[in-house]
Amino acid sequence: MKTLTLAGGFGTRLAEETHTIPKPMLDLLVIFFLLEKEISDLTK
Repeated sequence: MKTLTLAGGFGTRLAEETHTIPKPMLDLLVIFFLLEKEISDLTK
């Protein structure tokens, strides 16, 4: 299965994490958990 995740916007959901570090430099594990939360919210 292939998945395409669109990323863009103002980054309001990542504001706390990206206050001191740019989004591309976030820890991969943090990004994984955020995506997992977004997917779980979409399935509700």
